[in-house]
Amino acid sequence: MHVGRQWPIRVFLGARVEASGSGLIALGAGVRIDRDVWLHAEESARLAIGAGSAVGRRCTLSAAGTIVIGNDVLLGPDVLVVDHTHGRVGHELPYLAQDIVRRGSIFIEDGVWIGKGARIISGTAPLVIGKGALIGAGATIRASIPAGAAISAGGRTAR
Repeated sequence: MHVGRQWPIRVFLGARVEASGSGLIALGAGVRIDRDVWLHAEESARLAIGAGSAVGRRCTLSAAGTIVIGNDVLLGPDVLVVDHTHGRVGHELPYLAQDIVRRGSIFIEDGVWIGKGARIISGTAPLVIGKGALIGAGATIRASIPAGAAISAGGRTAR
């Protein structure tokens, strides 16, 4: 694993942050990471978190390809961001024994707020959450969201 950071980051005292994998994990200036966070980048994968962003408690960010989080992004507690899945070649072979399957890249643009327990899971195409979007608590996002949109847990555009 290679952790790249050119500027100071802030990890809360008592925080248990696990960074794993042999890929690149890059953290921008002033990134804040709360406790019990898991950052993971598989071999040749890239996970980048932009300057001024904050990662809440118990978040999981796991890249097998590319996950890029922009500047000043707020991830509430318990957020999941993942660009891969386990393979499914048959029921005779346990899922844990099957290869990881890369999915589309994930790009979360600047100024996005992702609420508690939201899940960002890419499909076969790249998933982009546009600048300044708001993803409500508990929402599951599987497709791109335009800039400035507000999405509720039911997947509907919030008012």
